Amino acid sequence: MRRNRVGQAVDLAARRLMLDPVISDARLQQMQAAGLWGDDLIVDHFDRNATRFPDRVAVVALAMESQRETRLTFGDLKRLSDRMLRVLRVLRDRGIGPGDVVAVQLPSWWHYLVIYPACARIGAAINPLMPIFRQRELRFMLGFAKTKLLIVADRFRGFDYPAMIEEIRPDLPNLKHVLVVGGDDPANDLERLLADDPPGGCGGRFRAAPFGQRRDRADVYLRHHGSAEGRHAHTQYPVVQGAAGAGAVSPDRR
Repeated sequence: MRRNRVGQAVDLAARRLMLDPVISDARLQQMQAAGLWGDDLIVDHFDRNATRFPDRVAVVALAMESQRETRLTFGDLKRLSDRMLRVLRVLRDRGIGPGDVVAVQLPSWWHYLVIYPACARIGAAINPLMPIFRQRELRFMLGFAKTKLLIVADRFRGFDYPAMIEEIRPDLPNLKHVLVVGGDDPANDLERLLADDPPGGCGGRFRAAPFGQRRDRADVYLRHHGSAEGRHAHTQYPVVQGAAGAGAVSPDRR
């Protein structure tokens, strides 16, 4: 049986990261024969929900430190993710492409649901990293994965993440780009890059996006866990549920 797109994606990641595929051909065939796995990628479900339910609230996120609430519809997620894709395509011309690693060190913020589909579309692997990791852990994790793009918070619980990255960046020769959520520099502040939609570009001045004030339930939730023991790292990727599934966004409690 010819491997479908899911199997091909696993093969690509395995080749680039020098890992054995976790999902074997036999397992793929078994699940496909049972009708449990189709040929759709996560971005296919993402796009269908955006088309069918553009005005339905998908995400309700609460930043505990600032008490800032962000509500995003499926249509909002699609528009923001398309802008993130454009940012990645610009960076692709500067050395980021299929199989490359995009590391994201953020709390459980809504940005994951914008970054992940964009990475999937260009074939990049996303590596979520817990905000508690510091220089020692990041030197190994970013270096081992040959990370080319890193996305961090400007500040979280009083810690300066860009300053930490500048300290260890000489030890990370593969790290080509760093984007900051909530940064002061318009050139690398992710929210500013996502806020405007100028033709042919990905920049623009920041403005608060009109994400709506509806109070109905959310249909997409983000759950992110990670741990590191010695030289072993494990991450659990963000999950997007279908519009029919119940969901909620938990406040960031880190």
